[in-house]
Amino acid sequence: MARYGGLLAFQPIPEDKKIVTESFLANCRDLITIFDDFGRAFYVVKSDILGNINKLTKKFEQNKEKYHTLQDIVRSEIAEKTTRIKNSATDALLWLKRALNFIAIMLEELVKTKDEVSVCASRAYDQTLRNYHGFIVRGVFSVAVKAAPYRQKFIKALGKGKNEEETIQELKKYTNLLLENVNVLNQFYKETGEEKSDKV
Repeated sequence: MARYGGLLAFQPIPEDKKIVTESFLANCRDLITIFDDFGRAFYVVKSDILGNINKLTKKFEQNKEKYHTLQDIVRSEIAEKTTRIKNSATDALLWLKRALNFIAIMLEELVKTKDEVSVCASRAYDQTLRNYHGFIVRGVFSVAVKAAPYRQKFIKALGKGKNEEETIQELKKYTNLLLENVNVLNQFYKETGEEKSDKV
């Protein structure tokens, strides 16, 4: 698998728009390592994302053939009428795709501007997760974002020895693939009626 900016690249979307579960979850596990540079304040955010990855992994491992794609998992729970139960895989994927959307926009802002990571993260949060968070969770996120590393340090860590220009170009490719996956999932959730507006 290709690596862009030190990150394991998400797979291009095939013609049938099906997203393979196993490789997608491996990409997600790799992606959240970027938060290692955000310090302890971001632990809650990373832990929440990892929790959703683990729920989906547990579901997938119950029957790898049946749950070969993410769409297979959700359609199965729709048929079983279990999408709304606590800890459903459908709910886990809903929150995971939202978190991925936040990360994608943050990286996109980092690539197209010269702004600091905290500014990019705040802007991305306002465009994505903020709408689904209540007052308390917004406060937690606000504190976490302030702990973001400086731009230069963050890009250097992602680049794994490459210069900033090379890293930025690779991050563009990475972010495009990530957004492709997120957009397909967003559309799928709208089509199936599983997109929710509940706040936490």
